[in-house]
Amino acid sequence: MASLFGRSGAAGRTTTPISSRPRAGRAGCAVGCLSLFFFLGGLVGLWFLGRNFLHAASSRAWNQTSCTVLQSEVVTHSSGDGSTYSVRVHYRYQVAGQDYESSRYSFVSGSSSGRAAKQRAVDAMPAGAVIPCWVDPDDPKEAVIRRGLWVPFLLMLLPLVFVVVGVAIFVASRRSTASEAPSSLATLTAPTALGNNLNLTPEITPRGKFLGLLTAAVIWNGITAFLVGKAWSDYREGALEGGLGVIATVFSLVGAALLLGVPYQFLALWNPRPSVRLEPEGRLVLGEKARLRWRIVGGIGKVARLRLTLIGEEVATYRRGTSSYTDREVFERRVLLETTDSQQIQLGEVAIELPNDAMHSLDAPNNKIVWKLELHGEISRRPDVFDTYPLTVAPARRSGEGGIA
Repeated sequence: MASLFGRSGAAGRTTTPISSRPRAGRAGCAVGCLSLFFFLGGLVGLWFLGRNFLHAASSRAWNQTSCTVLQSEVVTHSSGDGSTYSVRVHYRYQVAGQDYESSRYSFVSGSSSGRAAKQRAVDAMPAGAVIPCWVDPDDPKEAVIRRGLWVPFLLMLLPLVFVVVGVAIFVASRRSTASEAPSSLATLTAPTALGNNLNLTPEITPRGKFLGLLTAAVIWNGITAFLVGKAWSDYREGALEGGLGVIATVFSLVGAALLLGVPYQFLALWNPRPSVRLEPEGRLVLGEKARLRWRIVGGIGKVARLRLTLIGEEVATYRRGTSSYTDREVFERRVLLETTDSQQIQLGEVAIELPNDAMHSLDAPNNKIVWKLELHGEISRRPDVFDTYPLTVAPARRSGEGGIA
């Protein structure tokens, strides 16, 4: 510790304990708005895409007939991001002796990169050619040349992902709110003037972990879908570059890992939830004893092993040239408790005392001393309970200062 801070001024300077900074309140309104945004955005997307998707699925039962191509060409769409291409075709056909015309090539609208594939499609249906097309027996005005479901329809499923995300966020929010009800420690101690200030709050709740992972999975796999679509288009044209193929493969593997992690983290929302309390002041004071009390209740599954670890970490930020670097060093790691006793896991307490010459919490511009408590509850065949609680460690009291009984 002397390498960064030395010993002088440990109790005499005005510093800001890291864990005493104001913490954000519950983001119930924000979570609700986020859930509504994903849900309604997905519904709007599904509304626009649903009709074509249903037509594509039902077109397998449409009647085949002969169509005469009147015009066909590759259309170029230019933008600041480059050019994309689409197939434009116009054809005539007969149903029950009556002439009809249509310009639908497939049920996938829009354009994409890769001109060669579009040009091959146009070359296969020049003006005057007679080609097969499919007509809706219930509505002869509906016809298509390329029917059914194919690879680009995978991108049309993205709005459904947004609907699922919206529902999952809402369910996670409701579950987390119920599991965080402030009643689990009510029977441990009598009310004090400090009230809930004695209760420790985890850095990230299970809900926060789930929403963070879910958001990362949606964003990452959304990007991956377009990369894979581009790679597939290039592959069909025989122009796939090795670099793009490798990138698409790596992104797909990472995306699959994220997707597998989402249901795993979702299960953690139903874990038993710990409540942790630090007495008598809700913080540690150097040279004085404190009691760490906990209760683990509710949820699905049973905590088989509980480990409580006190960690002190030194964080130094410095610049080297134009770059900024942060070094971290754990200078204290003390296992306070490790037990498999079911009664002690459910409810218990341990004593903590740090010596007078230990370093207290510090939040300086370039240097920090961070103290935290790790609670790890092992559960068989389910995600473990793993919470990290920031702690305030205050300097030793100077002579004449009194504590709270």
